Amino acid sequence: MQKKILTLLIMALFLPLLVGAAELSQNEKDTIFIDAVRIPPSLLEKARRDNTNLALQRAAATLEAAFTNALSATRVFQLVERQELATLGQEQELTDGGMVDAEYPHAARFGRLHGAKFVLIPTLDAFEELTTSKRYSASGRSDITRTHFFSATIRIVDTRAGTLLPEAPSVQRKESEVLRNIREDQAGSGEEFRVTQVKELARQLAQEAVAMLRPAKVLKVSGKQILINRGLEAGFSLGDQVEIFAIENVRDEESGETYRNEIPVGQAEIIRIDKKQSFAMINGDDLGITTGGIVKIFRAANAGSQSDKDLPPPVLETPGSSEKPLKWID
Repeated sequence: MQKKILTLLIMALFLPLLVGAAELSQNEKDTIFIDAVRIPPSLLEKARRDNTNLALQRAAATLEAAFTNALSATRVFQLVERQELATLGQEQELTDGGMVDAEYPHAARFGRLHGAKFVLIPTLDAFEELTTSKRYSASGRSDITRTHFFSATIRIVDTRAGTLLPEAPSVQRKESEVLRNIREDQAGSGEEFRVTQVKELARQLAQEAVAMLRPAKVLKVSGKQILINRGLEAGFSLGDQVEIFAIENVRDEESGETYRNEIPVGQAEIIRIDKKQSFAMINGDDLGITTGGIVKIFRAANAGSQSDKDLPPPVLETPGSSEKPLKWID
């Protein structure tokens, strides 16, 4: 009997600690809900005039799926499943043609209802596809260039405060695909290239959202080496140059709002990395790098290489006009 009583007392003492640990484990990641991609009415109208409405809708669908996958891959947030959940636009009667500024109060209530701390509302705010061609009459073949431009923004609603965050992660992407000396039946629709570019847009957008809501931090400082709680899945790479900031919260006495002041305290280079974490070596002056400092990439490892955009445009030669033998793509 005494053993049973002793066991019950021990359980009574440790149960709150166990419950607290379970809650801490569950709350390690902020829960978010990602709504459907918005397309502004002006962009829909432009696509209708340009006869690119189908391409626009496909790009939006790709962005929606790719952004969700990219954000999930970072392992920073817990995502609310969208299965069997109506989008905000279907569940609420919105104003202003469904624009984000008008609907964020509904988004806040919706997020709280489903246990989400943040609601992310992506918008594809620019989309353009331009195709140019140069045909060689002697051969019946052509050089075709497709240029794609995309711009997307993520408006973020804080469901606790019921407010729209003032900053909105935004990414623009412009890329070209060049097909040389091909027959007309080889040109294709360009769908594969479009999908590739939209997926990259989504990946960059996810990284911007993570950097804003849950920025990378210094977990430990060991001499000149620091451990960072982000790795390959969050967009960090071997050789990246990062800057570390000390954070100070500053309150505006007039408005009562709190602002985050970021004070640069040092720089480092990533020397080892895996999916979840990075090790960086401090270079230059250490002005107070400590655990909890914010880490931002200021120069990517491949930023120093000259991209295709910086190279001079190739000289287009009519097949057969140069000294090189003809090489057709069959």
